[in-house]
Amino acid sequence: MKKLALIAVLVLLVSAPIFAANSTTTQIKAVINADLSITGGLPAGPTTLPLAGGTTSLGTITVSSNIAGAWNITVSSLNKGVMKAPGVSVFYPYTFAVKTAGSTVPGLSGDLGDGTTAADKSANVTTGVATVVYTLEVTNAAASSFSPALPAGEYVDSITLTVSTL
Repeated sequence: MKKLALIAVLVLLVSAPIFAANSTTTQIKAVINADLSITGGLPAGPTTLPLAGGTTSLGTITVSSNIAGAWNITVSSLNKGVMKAPGVSVFYPYTFAVKTAGSTVPGLSGDLGDGTTAADKSANVTTGVATVVYTLEVTNAAASSFSPALPAGEYVDSITLTVSTL
């Protein structure tokens, strides 16, 4: 009986390579990091607006997203929607518009405040993976239309565009 058991064990050991696996499996993956960004051509320095008034294009930005969800753009003003000059108590107001393909984006136009209260504008502009080009425009009244006249000075504001996911 011991010999029979020993023979059975030897047969199993010798035959084990016959029953060995003939395939193997592994997994591969690629990790794509989320990206929601603004790039583009807004000037770093101030753009001089026409004193006669009118609409001025400040340049274009490109918003790129690989996130499969809603995202939006927020527009804000450092001086709460007006241009201010140092040492001058009056403001030079303006309005703005963010456009794409020649059309104003709903919710992204008008004023950004009255100089004392901010009125940031924010809008859900697209959903999902996309690359969209936007133009930022501002419109100012003729300097001569103010009564009393605006005091001499360099009137400035900073407009910020921010993208975020919802």
